[in-house]
Amino acid sequence: MIYSATTHLARAEPARANLGAVFTKRWVVEFILDLAGYDPANDLTSRTVIEPAVGQGAFLVPVVDRLLRCARAHGVDIAATETAISGFDIDPESVEAARSNVTETLLSGGVDRATATRLAQAWVREADSLKVAPDPPPSGSSETLLCTRRSIDRDDMASYRST
Repeated sequence: MIYSATTHLARAEPARANLGAVFTKRWVVEFILDLAGYDPANDLTSRTVIEPAVGQGAFLVPVVDRLLRCARAHGVDIAATETAISGFDIDPESVEAARSNVTETLLSGGVDRATATRLAQAWVREADSLKVAPDPPPSGSSETLLCTRRSIDRDDMASYRST
């Protein structure tokens, strides 16, 4: 079944099939963000999330949702969060899809179109993340935690594996 699906994709879009795209379910993204401590109760505006392969925005959309909630809770203007996300992709179609999804998320959250478009452009760039150094975080900010298997609580890992 997997072979036939990948063969179909390879025949339908050979250039995109070679990109190694992986589509992550929303609940998995939310779980990873929780494990990394990316919680809107904390000041997320002082962190920078680096997403090296944005795809269509599976990680970015929940990150933007949480960043919006955080900005509201902490009285921060979302327009001032240009350095909160640094996303890259080498595929121009994925970049456009991610920017569109980020823009729609911001618009749904009550952000005006001009700001939503500007942030999506700033947060999602067409580039090879292995060849481009991300912009340094603003002074006094901290990077998002790296979530490794060793840093995950046993009960959380058991819960994750059972789903």
